[in-house]
Order: sequence, then structure tokens, then C-alpha cells
Amino acid sequence: MSLAARYLSHILVLTRRFGVDDEEVLEGLSLDDGARVPTDQLVPFLERARRLTGEPGLGVYLGLAMRATWHGYLGFAVLAARDIREALRLAQRFLPTVTPALGLSLETSGGEARVTLEAREDFGAALDFVLPAFGLGLSAIADSLTGRTLEGRLELALPLPDWFGPLSATNPRLQRVHFGRRAHQLVFDEAFLAVPFAQADVVAQRLAAEQCERELNALDR
Repeated sequence: MSLAARYLSHILVLTRRFGVDDEEVLEGLSLDDGARVPTDQLVPFLERARRLTGEPGLGVYLGLAMRATWHGYLGFAVLAARDIREALRLAQRFLPTVTPALGLSLETSGGEARVTLEAREDFGAALDFVLPAFGLGLSAIADSLTGRTLEGRLELALPLPDWFGPLSATNPRLQRVHFGRRAHQLVFDEAFLAVPFAQADVVAQRLAAEQCERELNALDR
């Protein structure tokens, strides 16, 4: 399992705000856009970032800042998608081009949409970094592309961390994050799936998806 190395640069933007030198966090890891960081190196990197900054909730900050453009060709495909439903379909298929260590699936029932988040690799102590970043990142991208706030909740099957209370006290979005649930899920009104994206472009979406297919095929080989 691995993660595209470009994501490390976004984490370094956060660690710099705490006055931490890049080299201290990286410890020799490459930021080459074409490189992929194995999970057994990614987890120590995330834990170093939290230890050196003294901020255990660093994953929350990462998720709140996330943008579609962070995700390479998958991000461009999502930007040009018709709506949330199509964006999630693209993400479900092409997320392995970013990392095979995470997955997602969509179900609808009783007027609710549930996007289930899956950790397919053992992130160990960094799981409460990765999953909040993943869930909050999806929500932040949806807000950005629709121009509306995703009025839903993020449920996590993790114990409530001691550090979360102070972070959520002044942030309404974090007050809709619930720990101790049965599954990792982003839950919202099903009608939101059809809210159109401002930058929807059928041709651009098809071109970006074709490039994602090539990347996926290259990974399979």
C-alpha cells in the first residue's frame, strides 16, 4: 500500500505554521510528484508531524484545508463532474490512483446518503489522523464545488480523542463530527447528491477520467 508523495507537501504547509523544519518531518522521504510513499513509512511521518508540532489534531486541519486539486487527475475529474453523485462515483473507481490504502462507497436509504470510508491498511496510531482528514476533506471539497455547506455529520468508529474537544469548541463543522459510532461514514441529505457543480464540464471530465484509467491500468500492471 502507498500514498502519492505530493500529499506530504500539503502536510508540510501545516507543520511550517508551527515552526517545524521540513527536513525534520521528512527524514529523507522524497517529495517527487511521481513517487509513492509506502504506508510503513507514511505512518511514522504522520506521527513525527504531530509530535514535532505538538498538535495531535493535525489531521483535522488537513481535512478542513483539502481541495480537489490536491488529488491529481482524479481531482480534475471531480472538478469537472456534474454533481456530488458523479464525483463520488469517480472517487470510488479511481481512488487507488492516489492510494489503495483508502476506499469509499455510497449507499442511499430513507432520504439519507451514506458515504462509507474504509481504511484498507493498518494505520496504527495514525488512524485518528487519517480518517478525520479523509472525511472532513470530502466534506470540504463538496462545499467548495457546490458553493453550499454540506449539512451532514461525520461518524467515526474511533474513541473520542482527548484533543478533539478544544478543537471543536469554536468550529461548527467539527461539532458535526461524532466518535464512537459503528462505522466510518459521512451522512447527509440524499438530495445533496444532485446539487450541480459550478465547473461541470463533460469533455474535461471525460479527458481527466481517461487519464485516471491509464494510471489505474499502470498500477495494475
